[in-house]
Amino acid sequence: MESSMKILILAVLLLAAFLLGFLYVKYRSRRERGRYLPPKGGRQHVTLESKDLGKTAQQLLPGLGGRENIRSVTADGARLRIEIAQYSAVNETLLRDCGVGGVLRPSKTLLHIIVGERAGELAEQLREAAGL
Repeated sequence: MESSMKILILAVLLLAAFLLGFLYVKYRSRRERGRYLPPKGGRQHVTLESKDLGKTAQQLLPGLGGRENIRSVTADGARLRIEIAQYSAVNETLLRDCGVGGVLRPSKTLLHIIVGERAGELAEQLREAAGL
């Protein structure tokens, strides 16, 4: 009876160790992909890598599906709020390659691009580039 109890306790401890290891690896991979936000009170500062906003606007156009796919562009804090015509025409990889802080898709016709404090200036350049 005593040896079977020791085996049961050992099995439970091994299972707990495996589960904790698995959860840690999963958390670490999500953290590396940027899944978790900074802690409360912490700030995340986002700035564009390029200083030339006209060039950045031209680089964003192909990722947004071209001029014909953009319906409107507005600045909302540190984000560009872009209304699009076709959801499938947007290429997030191209958008991220432009050096933006992130790309969010709250709906099928709306796209948010985190660009930082110069969002207003970039929105103006993007409207000019798209002919809006």
